[in-house]
Amino acid sequence: MNSKIEAYSIVNGEVNSTLIDLLAKAAKQCLIKSGITINDVDLIINSSIYSEDYISEPAVASLVQNRLNNGTAANKQFSFDLQSGGGGVIQAMQIADTMIKNGNIATALLVAGDVQPKKGDTGEFKVNNGAGAIIITATEEDCGFIKFHFETYEEFLEMDNRFLSWEKSGVVFNHQKSEEYSPLCSDLIIQSIAKSGIEIKADSMGFVFSQFPEDISIIASNQLNIKVNTINHAPLYSAGIIQSLLANDNKKEILFVNAGPGISISVAHYKNIS
Repeated sequence: MNSKIEAYSIVNGEVNSTLIDLLAKAAKQCLIKSGITINDVDLIINSSIYSEDYISEPAVASLVQNRLNNGTAANKQFSFDLQSGGGGVIQAMQIADTMIKNGNIATALLVAGDVQPKKGDTGEFKVNNGAGAIIITATEEDCGFIKFHFETYEEFLEMDNRFLSWEKSGVVFNHQKSEEYSPLCSDLIIQSIAKSGIEIKADSMGFVFSQFPEDISIIASNQLNIKVNTINHAPLYSAGIIQSLLANDNKKEILFVNAGPGISISVAHYKNIS
């Protein structure tokens, strides 16, 4: 049993929508594209980071689940949040892949998105409003996820520091970033790919990079001597990996790569249907 990407969807440019609105809309579009109904979904994982009012409880995944089921109870449908920066989507992919291959579930819906939070005064970190959804299903075909690799380099924890603080206007988001952060992320990406044992195939492989840091795909692709098709319109943070699929899903193989605070590197190797 393998697991494959059945469909994915992106929603952006909706300035006045809440995070739940965006996630639910992306999920509904994804369900329509796949021909799968919400009743057939066994697992919902939310990997969103930034919201308009810093939602932490209840789990955003449960709120999306409630919206998709029109407020009715969903039997045998499990939902939870997985917050791990921009790498959350790749980690959610691994969970879905493992549960499918173990026979625990047949269909997983992954959602991720952001809404611009209230900003503090310690640096700029532009978060574009938007969301993405991706459906992963069980398959007997010769395709799907082949390998995952995750690594955190804690010695560089403070190089990209994002934190919440209380100011006169309430809770605000702050950001402090070192100038050496992006080049270092690129070096660690190359190290992590080498450790994973995944072979770089420049001609047949699509390279799906996170959208943040915004220059990471350029720096890393130059070092790896590969071509990366990028998304230039309203790049997304939490849903950046899903968004990048728009320019890379026609390749025989796909390498998903995310670098985020930690510094944490997430890598996934995926094979499309031959």
